[in-house]
Amino acid sequence: MSEENIRRRVVNSFRKAIDFEQKNNDLEAYRKYLEGLALVAAALQQDADSGWSLGNPSLTPKERRSLIGFAKQSVDRLVLLIEKQDNELSKVFKATTQVMDNEGAKRSYKNLPAEETLVPKSSVGSPSPHRETIRKGDACEQNCSTKSEESPVARMQHENKLLVARYSSRLQAASTAIQRQNLQLELERRLTENAAIARQRQEVWEQRRSEVAAHCHKIAEIKFQINEKIENGTITETDFKKQRVYAAALQYEEENLWLKKSKQDQLLQPEDEKLQRAIISQILLDRSHPFGCLLCQMQYAVLDKVNPIITKHQTLLFQRHSNKEGSNDVCSDTRRQVLSSIDHGLCNLTVDSSADREAMRKHDVSEAAVAQEERQAFHRHFQNIAIDIKQDIKLLETLLIDLVEPLNTEKGRVIVMEMLHHMYFAPLKSYLIVLLRLITHEDELEFEAVMMTQDNTEMVPVEEDMKRQVCAMLRHLTLLHSPCQMLDSLVAVVKVLASTSNENNHCKSLGADDLLPRLMTVIVSYGLPSLFAEAMYMENFMPTDRALGEAGYSLTVLQSVLSCFLPHSG
Repeated sequence: MSEENIRRRVVNSFRKAIDFEQKNNDLEAYRKYLEGLALVAAALQQDADSGWSLGNPSLTPKERRSLIGFAKQSVDRLVLLIEKQDNELSKVFKATTQVMDNEGAKRSYKNLPAEETLVPKSSVGSPSPHRETIRKGDACEQNCSTKSEESPVARMQHENKLLVARYSSRLQAASTAIQRQNLQLELERRLTENAAIARQRQEVWEQRRSEVAAHCHKIAEIKFQINEKIENGTITETDFKKQRVYAAALQYEEENLWLKKSKQDQLLQPEDEKLQRAIISQILLDRSHPFGCLLCQMQYAVLDKVNPIITKHQTLLFQRHSNKEGSNDVCSDTRRQVLSSIDHGLCNLTVDSSADREAMRKHDVSEAAVAQEERQAFHRHFQNIAIDIKQDIKLLETLLIDLVEPLNTEKGRVIVMEMLHHMYFAPLKSYLIVLLRLITHEDELEFEAVMMTQDNTEMVPVEEDMKRQVCAMLRHLTLLHSPCQMLDSLVAVVKVLASTSNENNHCKSLGADDLLPRLMTVIVSYGLPSLFAEAMYMENFMPTDRALGEAGYSLTVLQSVLSCFLPHSG
Protein backbone atom coordinates (compact mmCIF):
# COMPACT_ATOMS: atom_id res chain seq x y z
CA MET A 1 0.00 0.00 0.00
CA SER A 2 1.43 3.40 -1.00
CA GLU A 3 2.17 6.03 1.61
CA GLU A 4 -0.25 8.41 -0.09
CA ASN A 5 -3.06 5.89 0.31
CA ILE A 6 -2.23 5.41 3.97
CA ARG A 7 -2.31 9.15 4.62
CA ARG A 8 -5.60 9.43 2.72
CA ARG A 9 -7.13 6.67 4.81
CA VAL A 10 -5.89 8.26 8.03
CA VAL A 11 -7.44 11.61 7.08
CA ASN A 12 -10.72 9.95 6.04
CA SER A 13 -10.92 8.05 9.33
CA PHE A 14 -10.31 11.23 11.30
CA ARG A 15 -12.98 13.14 9.37
CA LYS A 16 -15.52 10.34 9.69
CA ALA A 17 -14.87 10.20 13.42
CA ILE A 18 -15.58 13.94 13.70
CA ASP A 19 -18.79 13.49 11.68
CA PHE A 20 -19.95 10.69 14.01
CA GLU A 21 -19.22 12.89 17.02
CA GLN A 22 -21.34 15.66 15.53
CA LYS A 23 -24.19 13.14 15.15
CA ASN A 24 -23.73 12.14 18.82
CA ASN A 25 -22.71 8.62 17.79
CA ASP A 26 -19.82 8.20 20.21
CA LEU A 27 -19.35 4.48 19.60
CA GLU A 28 -18.69 4.82 15.86
CA ALA A 29 -16.50 7.87 16.47
CA TYR A 30 -14.48 5.83 18.96
CA ARG A 31 -14.00 3.06 16.39
CA LYS A 32 -12.92 5.47 13.62
CA TYR A 33 -10.36 7.13 15.89
CA LEU A 34 -8.95 3.69 16.71
CA GLU A 35 -8.89 2.80 13.04
CA GLY A 36 -6.91 5.95 12.24
CA LEU A 37 -4.48 5.21 15.06
CA ALA A 38 -3.93 1.69 13.73
CA LEU A 39 -3.16 3.04 10.25
CA VAL A 40 -0.74 5.62 11.66
CA ALA A 41 0.99 2.93 13.74
CA ALA A 42 1.29 0.65 10.70
CA ALA A 43 2.75 3.42 8.52
CA LEU A 44 5.27 4.46 11.17
CA GLN A 45 6.23 0.84 11.80
CA GLN A 46 6.82 0.27 8.09
CA ASP A 47 8.88 3.47 7.87
CA ALA A 48 11.00 2.41 10.84
CA ASP A 49 11.65 -1.04 9.37
CA SER A 50 12.60 0.25 5.93
CA GLY A 51 14.33 3.46 6.95
CA TRP A 52 16.31 2.56 10.04
CA SER A 53 17.10 -1.01 9.12
CA LEU A 54 17.61 -0.76 5.36
CA GLY A 55 18.51 2.92 5.09
CA ASN A 56 15.58 3.59 2.75
CA PRO A 57 12.90 5.57 4.73
CA SER A 58 9.39 5.52 3.29
CA LEU A 59 8.31 8.78 4.98
CA THR A 60 9.81 12.23 5.03
CA PRO A 61 10.26 14.02 8.40
CA LYS A 62 7.30 16.29 7.52
CA GLU A 63 5.08 13.28 6.79
CA ARG A 64 6.08 11.65 10.08
CA ARG A 65 5.18 14.80 12.04
CA SER A 66 1.86 15.04 10.18
CA LEU A 67 0.94 11.44 10.97
CA ILE A 68 2.01 11.82 14.60
CA GLY A 69 -0.10 14.99 14.79
CA PHE A 70 -3.17 13.04 13.60
CA ALA A 71 -2.39 10.36 16.18
CA LYS A 72 -2.14 12.90 19.03
CA GLN A 73 -5.48 14.49 18.11
CA SER A 74 -7.10 11.06 17.87
CA VAL A 75 -5.76 10.10 21.29
CA ASP A 76 -7.05 13.35 22.81
CA ARG A 77 -10.52 12.74 21.34
CA LEU A 78 -10.48 9.16 22.60
CA VAL A 79 -9.62 10.35 26.11
CA LEU A 80 -12.55 12.79 26.06
CA LEU A 81 -14.95 10.11 24.80
CA ILE A 82 -13.83 7.71 27.53
CA GLU A 83 -14.16 10.41 30.21
CA LYS A 84 -17.64 11.22 28.97
CA GLN A 85 -18.69 7.56 29.17
CA ASP A 86 -17.15 7.17 32.62
CA ASN A 87 -18.97 10.27 33.89
CA GLU A 88 -22.32 8.94 32.67
CA LEU A 89 -21.73 5.55 34.28
CA SER A 90 -20.58 7.10 37.55
CA LYS A 91 -23.70 9.27 37.68
CA VAL A 92 -25.91 6.21 37.32
CA PHE A 93 -23.88 4.28 39.90
CA LYS A 94 -23.86 7.09 42.46
CA ALA A 95 -27.56 7.81 42.04
CA THR A 96 -28.52 4.14 42.24
CA THR A 97 -26.47 3.47 45.35
CA GLN A 98 -27.70 6.65 47.01
CA VAL A 99 -31.30 5.47 46.71
CA MET A 100 -30.55 2.78 49.26
CA ASP A 101 -28.38 5.03 51.41
CA ASN A 102 -30.64 6.61 53.97
CA GLU A 103 -27.88 8.60 55.58
CA GLY A 104 -26.88 9.95 52.19
CA ALA A 105 -30.46 10.95 51.54
CA LYS A 106 -30.59 12.78 54.83
CA ARG A 107 -27.42 14.66 53.99
CA SER A 108 -28.99 15.71 50.67
CA TYR A 109 -31.78 17.37 52.64
CA LYS A 110 -29.72 20.42 53.46
CA ASN A 111 -31.74 23.16 51.84
CA LEU A 112 -34.26 23.69 54.62
CA PRO A 113 -33.23 23.84 58.27
CA ALA A 114 -34.16 20.95 60.48
CA GLU A 115 -36.53 21.38 63.38
CA GLU A 116 -33.69 21.55 65.88
CA THR A 117 -32.22 24.45 63.88
CA LEU A 118 -35.46 26.39 63.96
CA VAL A 119 -36.22 25.95 67.65
CA PRO A 120 -33.53 24.73 70.06
CA LYS A 121 -34.48 21.78 72.22
CA SER A 122 -34.13 23.93 75.25
CA SER A 123 -37.00 26.07 73.99
CA VAL A 124 -39.64 23.36 74.29
CA GLY A 125 -40.88 25.19 77.30
CA SER A 126 -39.92 28.54 75.83
CA PRO A 127 -42.12 30.18 73.22
CA SER A 128 -39.50 32.00 71.18
CA PRO A 129 -38.51 30.41 67.85
CA HIS A 130 -35.18 30.90 66.17
CA ARG A 131 -35.23 34.19 64.25
CA GLU A 132 -32.59 33.29 61.73
CA THR A 133 -33.54 34.35 58.22
CA ILE A 134 -33.77 31.57 55.66
CA ARG A 135 -32.78 32.26 52.06
CA LYS A 136 -35.22 30.96 49.50
CA GLY A 137 -32.63 30.70 46.77
CA ASP A 138 -30.68 28.09 48.69
CA ALA A 139 -33.72 25.90 49.16
CA CYS A 140 -34.48 25.30 45.50
CA GLU A 141 -30.95 24.79 44.23
CA GLN A 142 -30.26 21.52 42.47
CA ASN A 143 -28.95 18.52 44.27
CA CYS A 144 -25.52 17.77 42.80
CA SER A 145 -25.78 14.05 43.55
CA THR A 146 -28.33 13.45 40.78
CA LYS A 147 -27.77 16.08 38.14
CA SER A 148 -29.81 16.05 34.97
CA GLU A 149 -28.21 15.30 31.62
CA GLU A 150 -25.48 17.80 30.79
CA SER A 151 -25.90 19.71 27.54
CA PRO A 152 -23.33 19.33 24.73
CA VAL A 153 -22.36 22.99 25.05
CA ALA A 154 -21.66 22.54 28.77
CA ARG A 155 -19.58 19.43 28.06
CA MET A 156 -17.68 21.33 25.35
CA GLN A 157 -16.86 24.11 27.80
CA HIS A 158 -15.53 21.55 30.28
CA GLU A 159 -13.46 19.84 27.56
CA ASN A 160 -12.04 23.16 26.37
CA LYS A 161 -10.88 24.01 29.88
CA LEU A 162 -8.95 20.75 30.03
CA LEU A 163 -7.60 21.33 26.53
CA VAL A 164 -6.41 24.85 27.32
CA ALA A 165 -4.75 23.60 30.50
CA ARG A 166 -2.82 20.93 28.58
CA TYR A 167 -1.70 23.37 25.89
CA SER A 168 -0.66 25.93 28.49
CA SER A 169 1.94 23.55 29.87
CA ARG A 170 3.14 22.75 26.34
CA LEU A 171 3.39 26.46 25.47
CA GLN A 172 5.49 27.08 28.56
CA ALA A 173 7.79 24.23 27.59
CA ALA A 174 8.20 25.47 23.97
CA SER A 175 11.73 26.64 23.27
CA THR A 176 11.17 28.81 20.20
CA ALA A 177 8.65 31.40 19.09
CA ILE A 178 7.73 29.30 16.03
CA GLN A 179 6.83 26.33 18.25
CA ARG A 180 4.66 28.54 20.47
CA GLN A 181 2.96 30.03 17.41
CA ASN A 182 2.25 26.57 15.97
CA LEU A 183 0.86 25.38 19.30
CA GLN A 184 -1.40 28.44 19.55
CA LEU A 185 -2.71 27.86 16.02
CA GLU A 186 -3.28 24.18 16.79
CA LEU A 187 -5.13 25.08 19.99
CA GLU A 188 -7.37 27.58 18.20
CA ARG A 189 -8.15 25.04 15.49
CA ARG A 190 -9.11 22.38 18.02
CA LEU A 191 -11.24 24.81 20.01
CA THR A 192 -13.02 25.75 16.78
CA GLU A 193 -13.61 22.08 15.95
CA ASN A 194 -15.01 21.44 19.45
CA ALA A 195 -17.35 24.41 19.13
CA ALA A 196 -18.62 23.18 15.76
CA ILE A 197 -19.22 19.68 17.11
CA ALA A 198 -20.97 21.06 20.21
CA ARG A 199 -23.27 23.30 18.16
CA GLN A 200 -24.49 20.43 16.02
CA ARG A 201 -24.88 18.18 19.05
CA GLN A 202 -26.74 20.93 20.90
CA GLU A 203 -29.29 21.19 18.11
CA VAL A 204 -29.88 17.44 18.15
CA TRP A 205 -30.01 17.43 21.96
CA GLU A 206 -32.51 20.27 22.15
CA GLN A 207 -34.65 18.70 19.45
CA ARG A 208 -34.71 15.41 21.34
CA ARG A 209 -35.59 17.15 24.60
CA SER A 210 -38.40 19.03 22.88
CA GLU A 211 -39.80 15.79 21.52
CA VAL A 212 -39.56 14.10 24.93
CA ALA A 213 -41.19 17.11 26.63
CA ALA A 214 -44.08 17.11 24.13
CA HIS A 215 -44.57 13.37 24.60
CA CYS A 216 -44.54 13.67 28.40
CA HIS A 217 -46.95 16.61 28.23
CA LYS A 218 -49.34 14.51 26.16
CA ILE A 219 -49.15 11.59 28.60
CA ALA A 220 -49.91 13.94 31.52
CA GLU A 221 -52.79 15.50 29.60
CA ILE A 222 -54.36 12.07 29.10
CA LYS A 223 -53.54 10.96 32.65
CA PHE A 224 -55.47 13.82 34.26
CA GLN A 225 -58.17 14.08 31.55
CA ILE A 226 -57.44 17.74 30.86
CA ASN A 227 -59.36 18.01 27.59
CA GLU A 228 -62.44 16.26 29.01
CA LYS A 229 -62.48 18.55 32.04
CA ILE A 230 -62.12 21.62 29.82
CA GLU A 231 -65.09 20.50 27.74
CA ASN A 232 -67.16 19.79 30.87
CA GLY A 233 -66.16 23.09 32.49
CA THR A 234 -64.76 21.34 35.58
CA ILE A 235 -61.10 22.18 35.04
CA THR A 236 -59.25 23.83 37.92
CA GLU A 237 -55.85 25.40 38.40
CA THR A 238 -54.84 22.33 40.41
CA ASP A 239 -55.45 20.11 37.36
CA PHE A 240 -53.10 22.23 35.26
CA LYS A 241 -50.54 22.16 38.06
CA LYS A 242 -50.74 18.35 38.24
CA GLN A 243 -50.23 18.15 34.50
CA ARG A 244 -47.19 20.43 34.52
CA VAL A 245 -45.44 18.78 37.43
CA TYR A 246 -46.23 15.22 36.29
CA ALA A 247 -44.96 15.94 32.76
CA ALA A 248 -41.76 17.45 34.17
CA ALA A 249 -41.30 14.37 36.37
CA LEU A 250 -41.64 12.05 33.36
CA GLN A 251 -39.07 14.11 31.45
CA TYR A 252 -36.72 14.01 34.47
CA GLU A 253 -37.07 10.23 34.50
CA GLU A 254 -35.99 10.03 30.86
CA GLU A 255 -32.81 11.96 31.65
CA ASN A 256 -31.94 10.22 34.94
CA LEU A 257 -31.53 6.48 34.70
CA TRP A 258 -31.41 5.91 38.47
CA LEU A 259 -35.10 6.68 38.86
CA LYS A 260 -36.15 4.48 35.94
CA LYS A 261 -34.09 1.61 37.36
CA SER A 262 -35.57 2.11 40.84
CA LYS A 263 -39.09 2.00 39.43
CA GLN A 264 -38.26 -1.19 37.54
CA ASP A 265 -36.94 -2.74 40.76
CA GLN A 266 -40.16 -1.69 42.48
CA LEU A 267 -42.24 -3.40 39.79
CA LEU A 268 -40.27 -6.60 40.37
CA GLN A 269 -40.64 -6.28 44.17
CA PRO A 270 -44.00 -4.54 44.71
CA GLU A 271 -44.19 -5.62 48.38
CA ASP A 272 -40.75 -4.31 49.37
CA GLU A 273 -41.63 -1.55 51.85
CA LYS A 274 -38.01 -0.50 52.33
CA LEU A 275 -37.58 0.04 48.60
CA GLN A 276 -40.83 2.03 48.42
CA ARG A 277 -39.73 4.35 51.19
CA ALA A 278 -36.30 4.74 49.58
CA ILE A 279 -37.82 5.79 46.23
CA ILE A 280 -40.16 8.33 47.85
CA SER A 281 -37.35 9.70 49.99
CA GLN A 282 -34.98 10.09 47.05
CA ILE A 283 -37.61 11.80 44.87
CA LEU A 284 -38.63 14.32 47.53
CA LEU A 285 -35.12 15.03 48.79
CA ASP A 286 -33.72 15.68 45.32
CA ARG A 287 -34.24 19.39 44.69
CA SER A 288 -33.59 18.89 40.95
CA HIS A 289 -36.60 16.56 40.74
CA PRO A 290 -39.87 18.42 40.00
CA PHE A 291 -41.54 16.85 43.06
CA GLY A 292 -38.68 17.83 45.36
CA CYS A 293 -38.68 21.36 43.98
CA LEU A 294 -42.47 21.57 44.41
CA LEU A 295 -42.19 20.39 48.03
CA CYS A 296 -39.58 23.06 48.69
CA GLN A 297 -41.80 25.77 47.21
CA MET A 298 -44.75 24.60 49.30
CA GLN A 299 -42.73 24.71 52.51
CA TYR A 300 -41.52 28.23 51.86
CA ALA A 301 -45.03 29.37 51.00
CA VAL A 302 -46.11 28.20 54.47
CA LEU A 303 -43.14 29.91 56.12
CA ASP A 304 -44.02 33.16 54.34
CA LYS A 305 -47.47 33.04 55.95
CA VAL A 306 -46.43 31.92 59.43
CA ASN A 307 -43.17 33.75 60.02
CA PRO A 308 -44.45 37.37 59.97
CA ILE A 309 -47.11 36.82 62.62
CA ILE A 310 -44.96 34.89 65.07
CA THR A 311 -42.09 37.33 64.62
CA LYS A 312 -44.34 40.27 65.52
CA HIS A 313 -46.49 38.71 68.21
CA GLN A 314 -44.56 35.92 69.92
CA THR A 315 -43.82 38.32 72.82
CA LEU A 316 -47.43 37.75 73.92
CA LEU A 317 -46.36 34.30 75.05
CA PHE A 318 -44.12 35.87 77.71
CA GLN A 319 -47.07 37.52 79.42
CA ARG A 320 -47.55 35.57 82.59
CA HIS A 321 -50.76 35.14 84.46
CA SER A 322 -49.69 37.60 87.15
CA ASN A 323 -48.99 40.32 84.61
CA LYS A 324 -52.41 39.87 83.14
CA GLU A 325 -54.06 40.37 86.52
CA GLY A 326 -51.89 43.29 87.57
CA SER A 327 -51.93 45.46 84.43
CA ASN A 328 -55.23 45.03 82.64
CA ASP A 329 -55.17 48.51 81.10
CA VAL A 330 -51.68 48.10 79.67
CA CYS A 331 -52.45 44.63 78.35
CA SER A 332 -55.68 45.84 76.76
CA ASP A 333 -53.84 48.58 74.89
CA THR A 334 -51.17 46.11 73.80
CA ARG A 335 -53.71 43.62 72.55
CA ARG A 336 -55.59 46.29 70.60
CA GLN A 337 -52.31 47.18 68.89
CA VAL A 338 -51.74 43.51 68.12
CA LEU A 339 -55.20 43.15 66.60
CA SER A 340 -54.69 46.25 64.50
CA SER A 341 -51.31 45.09 63.18
CA ILE A 342 -52.63 41.60 62.42
CA ASP A 343 -55.51 43.06 60.44
CA HIS A 344 -53.34 45.25 58.22
CA GLY A 345 -50.26 43.10 57.86
CA LEU A 346 -51.37 39.56 57.09
CA CYS A 347 -53.24 38.33 54.03
CA ASN A 348 -56.57 36.84 55.11
CA LEU A 349 -56.12 37.49 58.82
CA THR A 350 -58.86 39.98 59.69
CA VAL A 351 -60.65 41.10 62.82
CA ASP A 352 -63.36 43.70 63.41
CA SER A 353 -63.88 46.55 61.00
CA SER A 354 -62.26 49.94 61.56
CA ALA A 355 -65.47 51.24 63.11
CA ASP A 356 -65.45 48.38 65.61
CA ARG A 357 -61.84 49.03 66.51
CA GLU A 358 -62.59 52.71 67.01
CA ALA A 359 -65.43 51.77 69.30
CA MET A 360 -63.09 49.51 71.25
CA ARG A 361 -60.73 52.42 71.80
CA LYS A 362 -63.52 54.70 73.02
CA HIS A 363 -65.08 52.25 75.41
CA ASP A 364 -63.60 50.32 78.26
CA VAL A 365 -63.56 46.83 76.76
CA SER A 366 -62.83 44.03 79.15
CA GLU A 367 -59.54 42.16 78.91
CA ALA A 368 -61.38 38.89 78.33
CA ALA A 369 -63.17 40.24 75.26
CA VAL A 370 -59.96 41.60 73.71
CA ALA A 371 -58.15 38.34 74.41
CA GLN A 372 -60.98 36.38 72.82
CA GLU A 373 -60.91 38.55 69.69
CA GLU A 374 -57.16 38.19 69.47
CA ARG A 375 -57.41 34.43 69.81
CA GLN A 376 -60.01 34.24 67.05
CA ALA A 377 -57.80 36.28 64.73
CA PHE A 378 -54.85 33.96 65.24
CA HIS A 379 -57.13 30.95 64.84
CA ARG A 380 -58.52 32.18 61.50
CA HIS A 381 -55.01 32.69 60.22
CA PHE A 382 -53.97 29.20 61.27
CA GLN A 383 -57.05 27.64 59.66
CA ASN A 384 -56.19 29.26 56.34
CA ILE A 385 -52.65 27.88 56.59
CA ALA A 386 -53.92 24.42 57.58
CA ILE A 387 -56.19 24.30 54.53
CA ASP A 388 -53.25 25.11 52.25
CA ILE A 389 -51.08 22.46 53.91
CA LYS A 390 -53.73 19.76 53.49
CA GLN A 391 -54.12 20.68 49.82
CA ASP A 392 -50.34 20.54 49.35
CA ILE A 393 -50.09 17.08 50.90
CA LYS A 394 -53.05 15.80 48.88
CA LEU A 395 -51.46 17.07 45.66
CA LEU A 396 -48.09 15.47 46.44
CA GLU A 397 -49.79 12.21 47.41
CA THR A 398 -51.70 12.07 44.11
CA LEU A 399 -48.60 12.84 42.03
CA LEU A 400 -46.42 10.27 43.83
CA ILE A 401 -48.97 7.48 43.47
CA ASP A 402 -49.47 8.30 39.79
CA LEU A 403 -45.72 8.36 39.15
CA VAL A 404 -44.87 5.17 41.08
CA GLU A 405 -47.77 2.83 40.31
CA PRO A 406 -46.90 0.06 42.83
CA LEU A 407 -47.73 2.60 45.57
CA ASN A 408 -51.38 2.58 44.47
CA THR A 409 -52.41 0.11 47.16
CA GLU A 410 -53.83 0.52 50.65
CA LYS A 411 -50.43 -0.18 52.21
CA GLY A 412 -48.67 1.98 49.63
CA ARG A 413 -50.92 4.96 50.38
CA VAL A 414 -50.16 4.64 54.07
CA ILE A 415 -46.43 4.65 53.32
CA VAL A 416 -46.79 7.69 51.05
CA MET A 417 -48.71 9.61 53.72
CA GLU A 418 -46.19 8.75 56.43
CA MET A 419 -43.23 9.81 54.27
CA LEU A 420 -44.96 13.03 53.20
CA HIS A 421 -45.74 13.95 56.81
CA HIS A 422 -42.16 13.19 57.84
CA MET A 423 -40.61 15.40 55.13
CA TYR A 424 -43.20 18.14 54.77
CA PHE A 425 -43.47 19.09 58.45
CA ALA A 426 -39.78 18.68 59.40
CA PRO A 427 -38.85 22.38 58.91
CA LEU A 428 -42.35 23.76 59.64
CA LYS A 429 -43.55 22.25 62.89
CA SER A 430 -41.66 24.63 65.18
CA TYR A 431 -43.22 27.66 63.51
CA LEU A 432 -46.70 26.15 63.49
CA ILE A 433 -46.46 25.27 67.18
CA VAL A 434 -45.58 28.86 68.08
CA LEU A 435 -48.62 30.07 66.14
CA LEU A 436 -50.79 27.47 67.89
CA ARG A 437 -49.46 28.55 71.28
CA LEU A 438 -50.57 32.08 70.47
CA ILE A 439 -54.05 30.58 70.07
CA THR A 440 -53.91 28.38 73.18
CA HIS A 441 -52.03 30.89 75.36
CA GLU A 442 -55.00 31.63 77.59
CA ASP A 443 -55.59 27.90 78.05
CA GLU A 444 -51.97 27.44 79.08
CA LEU A 445 -52.30 30.21 81.66
CA GLU A 446 -55.42 28.59 83.08
CA PHE A 447 -53.59 25.26 83.19
CA GLU A 448 -50.69 26.80 85.14
CA ALA A 449 -53.15 28.34 87.58
CA VAL A 450 -54.79 24.95 88.14
CA MET A 451 -51.41 23.35 88.72
CA MET A 452 -50.57 25.84 91.46
CA THR A 453 -53.86 25.30 93.27
CA GLN A 454 -54.34 21.59 92.59
CA ASP A 455 -54.58 19.32 95.62
CA ASN A 456 -52.56 16.22 94.84
CA THR A 457 -54.61 14.21 97.33
CA GLU A 458 -57.55 14.46 94.94
CA MET A 459 -55.57 12.89 92.07
CA VAL A 460 -55.99 9.23 91.15
CA PRO A 461 -52.89 7.32 92.25
CA VAL A 462 -50.61 6.13 89.46
CA GLU A 463 -47.55 3.92 89.85
CA GLU A 464 -44.42 6.06 90.00
CA ASP A 465 -42.60 4.03 87.34
CA MET A 466 -45.56 4.27 84.98
CA LYS A 467 -45.87 7.98 85.68
CA ARG A 468 -42.24 8.60 84.74
CA GLN A 469 -42.53 6.40 81.64
CA VAL A 470 -45.66 8.16 80.37
CA CYS A 471 -44.19 11.59 81.06
CA ALA A 472 -41.07 10.70 79.08
CA MET A 473 -43.24 9.46 76.21
CA LEU A 474 -45.26 12.69 76.21
CA ARG A 475 -42.12 14.81 76.19
CA HIS A 476 -40.79 12.74 73.30
CA LEU A 477 -44.07 13.29 71.48
CA THR A 478 -43.53 17.06 71.59
CA LEU A 479 -40.13 16.64 69.90
CA LEU A 480 -41.56 14.80 66.89
CA HIS A 481 -42.59 16.79 63.83
CA SER A 482 -44.62 14.26 61.83
CA PRO A 483 -48.32 14.16 62.83
CA CYS A 484 -48.39 10.44 61.95
CA GLN A 485 -45.48 9.70 64.28
CA MET A 486 -46.98 11.87 67.01
CA LEU A 487 -50.27 9.97 66.80
CA ASP A 488 -48.45 6.64 66.99
CA SER A 489 -46.62 7.87 70.09
CA LEU A 490 -49.90 9.05 71.64
CA VAL A 491 -51.49 5.65 71.01
CA ALA A 492 -48.55 4.05 72.82
CA VAL A 493 -49.07 6.44 75.78
CA VAL A 494 -52.75 5.52 76.09
CA LYS A 495 -51.97 1.81 75.89
CA VAL A 496 -49.42 2.09 78.69
CA LEU A 497 -51.88 3.97 80.91
CA ALA A 498 -54.78 1.65 80.04
CA SER A 499 -52.90 -1.51 80.98
CA THR A 500 -52.59 -2.56 84.60
CA SER A 501 -52.01 -5.76 86.52
CA ASN A 502 -53.64 -7.16 89.64
CA GLU A 503 -52.07 -9.07 92.48
CA ASN A 504 -51.94 -12.23 90.34
CA ASN A 505 -49.97 -10.37 87.63
CA HIS A 506 -52.88 -10.74 85.20
CA CYS A 507 -52.97 -7.80 82.81
CA LYS A 508 -56.23 -6.05 82.08
CA SER A 509 -57.30 -2.96 80.17
CA LEU A 510 -58.97 0.05 81.77
CA GLY A 511 -61.97 1.87 80.37
CA ALA A 512 -62.23 5.56 79.55
CA ASP A 513 -63.64 6.39 83.01
CA ASP A 514 -60.45 5.11 84.65
CA LEU A 515 -58.09 6.15 81.86
CA LEU A 516 -58.85 9.90 81.88
CA PRO A 517 -58.06 10.46 85.62
CA ARG A 518 -54.77 8.57 85.29
CA LEU A 519 -53.66 10.70 82.32
CA MET A 520 -54.74 13.85 84.17
CA THR A 521 -52.59 12.85 87.15
CA VAL A 522 -49.51 12.47 84.93
CA ILE A 523 -50.06 15.80 83.16
CA VAL A 524 -50.59 17.70 86.43
CA SER A 525 -47.62 16.03 88.13
CA TYR A 526 -45.11 17.01 85.47
CA GLY A 527 -46.71 20.14 83.97
CA LEU A 528 -46.91 20.03 80.16
CA PRO A 529 -48.79 23.18 79.07
CA SER A 530 -47.56 22.89 75.47
CA LEU A 531 -49.79 19.84 75.05
CA PHE A 532 -52.68 22.20 74.22
CA ALA A 533 -50.86 23.31 71.05
CA GLU A 534 -49.58 19.81 70.29
CA ALA A 535 -53.10 18.38 70.51
CA MET A 536 -54.45 21.04 68.13
CA TYR A 537 -51.55 20.34 65.77
CA MET A 538 -52.36 16.61 65.66
CA GLU A 539 -56.08 17.28 65.30
CA ASN A 540 -55.68 19.54 62.28
CA PHE A 541 -53.16 17.40 60.36
CA MET A 542 -54.33 13.90 61.32
CA PRO A 543 -54.91 11.72 58.22
CA THR A 544 -58.63 11.08 57.71
CA ASP A 545 -58.19 7.29 57.71
CA ARG A 546 -56.87 7.47 61.30
CA ALA A 547 -59.67 9.57 62.75
CA LEU A 548 -61.89 6.55 63.52
CA GLY A 549 -59.11 4.25 64.73
CA GLU A 550 -56.82 4.08 67.74
CA ALA A 551 -55.20 7.41 66.85
CA GLY A 552 -58.52 9.25 66.81
CA TYR A 553 -59.59 7.68 70.12
CA SER A 554 -56.27 8.49 71.81
CA LEU A 555 -56.42 12.10 70.63
CA THR A 556 -59.98 12.41 71.94
CA VAL A 557 -58.82 11.12 75.33
CA LEU A 558 -56.02 13.69 75.47
CA GLN A 559 -58.32 16.55 74.44
CA SER A 560 -60.88 15.49 77.05
CA VAL A 561 -58.25 15.57 79.77
CA LEU A 562 -56.96 18.98 78.70
CA SER A 563 -60.47 20.42 78.60
CA CYS A 564 -60.94 19.48 82.26
CA PHE A 565 -58.36 22.12 83.21
CA LEU A 566 -60.33 24.95 81.60
CA PRO A 567 -63.04 26.87 83.48
CA HIS A 568 -65.41 26.96 80.51
CA SER A 569 -65.44 23.15 80.43
CA GLY A 570 -67.84 23.10 83.36
